[in-house]
This record gives sequence, structure tokens and C-alpha cells, in this order.
Amino acid sequence: MNQSGSDRPVPPEGAQSAPPVTPSSTPPVTNQSAPKAKQAKPKDSKGGLRSFLYGLLGGVVSFALVLCLGSFTPVLDAFKGATVTSSNGNVVISPDEDDVTLAEAVAAKCLGSVATIYVYSDSGTSNPFFGTSSSSSQPSSLGSGVVISNQGDTYYIVTNSHVVNGASRVTVTIGDASYEAQVIGQDEKSDLAVVSIKATGLVPMEWGDSADLSVGEWVMAIGAPYGYEQTVTTGIVSAMYRSDVLQSGTGSSSVYTDMIQTDAAINPGNSGGALVNDRGELIGINTYISSTSQSSAGLGFAIPSNTVKRVAEQIIAGQPVTHAFLGITMAASTDPAGVAVTSVYKDTAAAAAGLRTGDVITKIDGEAMASPNDVSIAVSSKNAGDTIQITYVRNGQETTTTATLGADDMNPSEYADGGAPVQNNSGNGGNGGNGFGFNFNPFGR
Repeated sequence: MNQSGSDRPVPPEGAQSAPPVTPSSTPPVTNQSAPKAKQAKPKDSKGGLRSFLYGLLGGVVSFALVLCLGSFTPVLDAFKGATVTSSNGNVVISPDEDDVTLAEAVAAKCLGSVATIYVYSDSGTSNPFFGTSSSSSQPSSLGSGVVISNQGDTYYIVTNSHVVNGASRVTVTIGDASYEAQVIGQDEKSDLAVVSIKATGLVPMEWGDSADLSVGEWVMAIGAPYGYEQTVTTGIVSAMYRSDVLQSGTGSSSVYTDMIQTDAAINPGNSGGALVNDRGELIGINTYISSTSQSSAGLGFAIPSNTVKRVAEQIIAGQPVTHAFLGITMAASTDPAGVAVTSVYKDTAAAAAGLRTGDVITKIDGEAMASPNDVSIAVSSKNAGDTIQITYVRNGQETTTTATLGADDMNPSEYADGGAPVQNNSGNGGNGGNGFGFNFNPFGR
């Protein structure tokens, strides 16, 4: 969710600060008439015994509570607060009883590693937030990024591909410092990109293991929503393993698999920013939201850090980022229900598995396929060289075959035998030969 606008946002017109709070002039309430002293009553021996038993019971309960609470000390400590310490260059967050909240400690550790990315374009662009920019002297859009590594004075920042698409110039702001940036590379299918800057003294963010996440874990989102740099919001991991196929404004599509869902507030401008855990480790890159208002509705999605790390390292090393490739074009099918194969390319996994134009894929690895997006997600969740079981219907007969997935850098141009497209095939037609059916975008986000 990149956002277009001015370099620095200003408060909305008419915004007013709250009036100062002053001590009340109303005198304190006092006890005007003290109650009369009551006459002492003779002691009751039974009452004394009863008081002793109550006291004994209270002591036993208190002792039991101490034992129980003692066993939950790590959980309680997480809510008492935390301090930040540094050892051998590594920043550590340690819960303790000092007057520091967990959010304060995590923010103190991570804010210096999160960047605001300003994108300039030679062509005129129009955006509902920033209006129209017709020159490279004004930013046409903005997003967020995370410092992940460095080689000497060259620092690498990961962000979303859709943040830097079409950029003729990129600048980066971290704290009070601004830098000219270079786009090292981007991968539109995973919606990830890396930019570099020349700097000193920056601290790359520590990697977390997204495979270790659990639903309900505390998280913090850091970025520049609506241009408000280094904004932090907190929430939890709402769900795991969400998947979508979304189309960008340039017509390209990204397949998002195993996304992290969070209720931490994410808005336009947060794209490319950090999602971190309670140890201040990067567990995801905030990427998109599901909302009818185009602002936070508590449904934000982040690319898992394990995927981000793999793709970013390939981009930095100058290696091509490859994805699993089946080698078909597709369309929705209603009779039978599934995904119709509209063409099959030569020397691909689909051709080797025996798929033909007109086949209707109903299952992959036992999971029902109801739309081309389902097939795209099933394939994209694999790596080149993995095998999948494809169940399809041909002439009313159901068959299951095994396909060994290839890589999408092969760029096939010839159709396999029996794989040429057929006019008026069932469904909505092919997708121009990208092999996945990415032209479908039912989500409208």
C-alpha cells in the first residue's frame, strides 16, 4: 500500500490541542461530623476462635496464591515491562519490573531500522492522497522499508515491489537523516524488492523465524502510514497461512502464500514496513489490507520473514528469483466444477504429466480447486522440483497424475501436443500465457 503525498504530513485543518488540565477549585470533601465513639463490648470467646480460623484460612490461601503465581512468573513479567540492553552489538529485550512497557522497549530497539521510502516518477501520477505530481522534483508515492543487512557502508533495505514500481528516483529517510537510494532488484510475483543506500552507523534488524509463530502472539507494526514516519501500532497474530492472488495497477499479479494476518493497524504507507515480535525480531513485511474503506479495518497481512529472507538474499546476490511453474493457462469451470485448462505449454510440468486443453482440474494434493487462484496458490506454495498430485476430469472420467514442477524462468512459447488453446473453451479464457491464471482478481484490493 504505497501512498502518494508530500514529504511531511501536517495535522488536519481545524485540529486543536486539548485544553490544559488544571486542578479543580472545588475544596476537598471533609468529614464534617465525626461519629461518636461506640461503647466497647465484652469479648466473645467464640468470636475469637472464629477470627483465628478465618486468619488461618486466609494465610493458607495467600500461600497457595504465591505458589501459583510464582509458576506463572514468565507470563506476568511480559506485562510488567521490559528494558533494552546491548551485548556484542546485539540488542536484547529483557522483561523486568522497571517502568518500561514491552511496546516501549521493542520500539526503542526497532525504530532505527525502519525506513520511509519516497518514490519519484518522471511520468505524471495522480493519487487521492497527494494529488498530481508531474515532475521528479516531488515524490509521487511513498512506502516503508526495513534495514536487513550491510556490506561496509552499503546498507540493504527490503520493501514491497509495488512500493518502488516505476520509480525514476528513490530517497530513504531513517530518523532525521535522508539518503539517495538505488533499486537493487525486485520480484513482482512475491511483491518484494531491495534498495540500497550509503550510510554509517545503522543497525540491521534481527531476523525472526516466522515458522515459529502462533496465533495470538503479540506483534508490533512499524512504518509510515499516510506519511507519518516511524509510527508503531500493536496487536496480535490473528491467523496464519492466509493466501491471495492480487493484481497491481501495472497489470502484474502477485501470489501471496502463507501470509500472516494481524489486527495491528496497517494503512496506506505501511507497505514494506516491519512486523516484529516481542523480542524485536522481524517476522514479516506488512504488505496489504482487506478493507472497503482503503484504511485499517483490523485485517492486515504480512509476508512471512522466512520468505522475505530467501527472496531478499537472492536479489542482493544478483540471482534470479524463481518460482514453481506448472505450464498452463486456466479459466473457471462450472461443468464440471473446477479449473479448466485452456492451454498447455511444451516441455513443462503440465505437458509431462499428460494434461491437455479441455481438462478440468478438480484437486491438487487432495485439496479442491474452485478457481484459477486456487491453482496459482497451490503451485506457488511449492518450489521448483517439488511434485504435486493433480486430479482432473477428461470426457467425464476422473484421473490423478503426478507433476514435477519446473521453474518460471523457462519462458515457453510453444504449445504441447493437445495443448493448443481452443476458441470458446469453457470459462473465461486464458491469461496470456503466464502459466498460472493471474489475470483473475476477485478480491478488488
